[in-house]
Amino acid sequence: MLNDKDRILLENQLISGLLFSEQFFLKIYDFNPNLEDLFLNNENREIFLTVIEYYIERGYPTAPEVFNQLILKNASEDVRQHFLSGPAQNAASTDFNVALRLLEDSIERRTKRIIEITDKKKLTGLEYAETIREEIDKVLLEKFNCYRKDQRTNEQKVFDLLNYIKQTREGKTSDYLPSGFEKLDDAIIGIPKGHLTTIASRPGMGKTSFMLKLKRNMVEQGFKPLLISIEMTSDQLLIKDLSAYSKIDSRKIENGTITNAENDLLTQATRLLCEENYFIEDDSRWTIEKVKATIRKYLISKKIDIVFIDYLTQIQTPSRKDRFDLAVGEMTNSLREFAKETGLPIVILSQLNRDCEKRTDKKPILADLKESGSIEQDSKTVLFLYRPGYYGIECSTLSSFETKSGEEISNDDFAEILIAKARSGRTGTIPIRYKKEIHDFEDLVRVGAEKVSQFVHKSVKSYYEKENEEQII
Repeated sequence: MLNDKDRILLENQLISGLLFSEQFFLKIYDFNPNLEDLFLNNENREIFLTVIEYYIERGYPTAPEVFNQLILKNASEDVRQHFLSGPAQNAASTDFNVALRLLEDSIERRTKRIIEITDKKKLTGLEYAETIREEIDKVLLEKFNCYRKDQRTNEQKVFDLLNYIKQTREGKTSDYLPSGFEKLDDAIIGIPKGHLTTIASRPGMGKTSFMLKLKRNMVEQGFKPLLISIEMTSDQLLIKDLSAYSKIDSRKIENGTITNAENDLLTQATRLLCEENYFIEDDSRWTIEKVKATIRKYLISKKIDIVFIDYLTQIQTPSRKDRFDLAVGEMTNSLREFAKETGLPIVILSQLNRDCEKRTDKKPILADLKESGSIEQDSKTVLFLYRPGYYGIECSTLSSFETKSGEEISNDDFAEILIAKARSGRTGTIPIRYKKEIHDFEDLVRVGAEKVSQFVHKSVKSYYEKENEEQII
């Protein structure tokens, strides 16, 4: 951190540089820094504002014109004297790195204040370290967002929008990340950026395995996911991934009964998991602030593209023992706002209550979301996982579907993604296969259908019921 004398010297050199080079002035002007970031000295702040005001009204100023402007606006004697003895006398600097160094110093000073304030709270151990990390990550994300703020004109915004539409049509960009499930993406476009997506089910339906499949799909497309796991350790998650990649029953991996051939397959699968293209945080104690601080850290340092949280109601809530649903509501609202602020897609896993098991078909509905209706309200998309075979229910449409390779599926492996809410898509039901022994999911198609193209432009309902071929999603 700079001492005060060196800091003010750099500020003086920067202002002198603004009046020495119009090109440098315009670079700083376009950068549009916060005053408190660039200038610790109050006199320099007022001089900088005067330079900006003069430029807006009359064009690029000289040093004498700035001094005259200070007189005309009745600037204090301290400000005028500082200008004459400081910026007007110091050597000019037109190095943009000076501005960046001042910004860094402002962050360092703010960090020091955070530590001083935290010290006064008399916290100890892990709580002390987590509090400091959370507060510092907030500062970093605040600066990250501040200096990427939208300063475009209306003309630029319209031009950028038209260019975005063109790129979207060409498949080069989107406000959604493809889930990797063709029929699901036909219906909901994908996982929406800047919003919450909820995946919920009763226990035994494969929520965590489905999350890991989405993670693997994201990695294959070149995206970087972050998994925040509260219920399982990273080792448990990696075993599920190894099982899916190697096609070896996870129970054999865990109890060490694999053959030599299977061990070779496992070694090959391990290489895929050694890449730094995904991240797992598996602490057992999480608060909503710790969740957000962790996401901020990876957003800044690793440029992550999507976040998965397994699962919501395991996050510790404030002391509100009488109304846990309100505490859950505060968490989902906080995550919704955070997703919008960062532009990240955030996928939360959640449990369903037992009401669905009182129905004959055991299928869940939105009212079954556990603890709080705010989960539905704050989520742009809500998906349920449902396995009729888990409840001993025979699926009457089972014989109508097969894998893309033409393989038949058993009733026990048959599953459905129920799209309960899709603000920018269609609700409906998607048939999939769940191979629970290896924790993997895959798309299904109708028996005898053209494997990819036939259903691309049909509604979700048409996967189960014959409809007019002209109906479009």
